[in-house]
Amino acid sequence: MRTPTRWQVTGAVGVGLLGVPLLRLLWTGPAPLFLPVLKPSRVPFPPSRSQTALHEAAFWWVRAVQLADDDCDDARAALNSWDPAATFNQKETRRQFLAGDRAGYLRRARWAAQRAAALARTPRELYRAERELLQVKSDAGLGAGL
Repeated sequence: MRTPTRWQVTGAVGVGLLGVPLLRLLWTGPAPLFLPVLKPSRVPFPPSRSQTALHEAAFWWVRAVQLADDDCDDARAALNSWDPAATFNQKETRRQFLAGDRAGYLRRARWAAQRAAALARTPRELYRAERELLQVKSDAGLGAGL
């Protein structure tokens, strides 16, 4: 028994109409363009020598704080392994490790902050350098007046 031609044509058209959306899903087209890489904007003026020294002081201060925090974590772990019920004063221990300055990071930060204060050309640069120097001296246990 032979199917009428009308049914064959209708089936072919139906399959074609159903297949078009499937082909659209399979076709990816051209690859999307990458977003342009944004370059950091240039500073309109280069940093002064005081600002450079201030960044150096901040860098060494952060290194000193990180080292003190690592030493503090090690001390806490050692104390907990020896006596889990013992109390641990995080703030005081960290202060002691900072004042010890075993790697010399705070000393380098203090020198850089003193250099930044000496090189300051504006009151704002001088204020920032003195504030950094005060922070470093305080962490080193030297006090504010020294």
